[in-house]
Amino acid sequence: MLNTVALDDIVARIGDLPAIPKVAERVMRMVDDPHTTAHQLQKVLDTDVAIAARILKIANSAFYGYRGRIQSTSQAVMVLGFKTLKSIVLAASMKAIYKRFGLTEQKLWEHSVGVSIGSRIIAQETKYHDPDEAFLVGLMHDVGKVVMNNCDPMKFSLVIQMVYNKNVAASVAEKEIFGFTHKEVGSLVVKKWKLSETIGNVIYYHDNPKAIGVDPYLLKLASVVYLADRMCLKLGIGYRAPKPEVDIAGDDVLSILGLSSERADILFEMTKTFYETEFQSFSA
Repeated sequence: MLNTVALDDIVARIGDLPAIPKVAERVMRMVDDPHTTAHQLQKVLDTDVAIAARILKIANSAFYGYRGRIQSTSQAVMVLGFKTLKSIVLAASMKAIYKRFGLTEQKLWEHSVGVSIGSRIIAQETKYHDPDEAFLVGLMHDVGKVVMNNCDPMKFSLVIQMVYNKNVAASVAEKEIFGFTHKEVGSLVVKKWKLSETIGNVIYYHDNPKAIGVDPYLLKLASVVYLADRMCLKLGIGYRAPKPEVDIAGDDVLSILGLSSERADILFEMTKTFYETEFQSFSA
């Protein structure tokens, strides 16, 4: 991870990091409080009509597999539980951190949703103990790109040009143009939002999980997000076009997750299907 000097330097150059959306902040705090009741949580959700409507749309998507119709935030709290609701609330409010919403922002959002969906699917398949945490990290893995684009869209467009026109890795292009990378900025956002250190670490290592070392917990979560990220790259989710040459079935990370190439192909198709059918639920 970054040292304090490096963190201070990035903050000084990029300016204020975005604040966590207010409803999400309150929900995060309440979910972590063992004394919070379902009624108290529901009252907070109902303070923002737009967020509440989006939560219900996500909660009723096939992605969460509830048989029936969730018709109110109080029912959503009771049916889904606090942990799942926490990730849905953040998904429902994440677009609030974008300063603008053109083509670049649309692609960033599509990719974030795709990786969050893929991460939850892979986490469930590999028996990761908290699929909702995997969903949350998948949703936030590229939040640093959003911040960099908000800060200086002209510079960020140069990064995109280098990635597409010169086939340069995003982190390499970011380092050259900005002097730091999106994963470094993303780790700072997590710290500001007072999310778990685990989330910050996985965001930092999601593009190279093996660099984590021997920590099995972090290694598995980072590998889940990495694989979902690769699946979205292959599918072209958040990119100009699909990348059929990306080898999912032969990726070394499958051994870390205990997945066969055949099972990985099935998860790839599941991610594709759920993204195509449920993306609008996350974006309305």
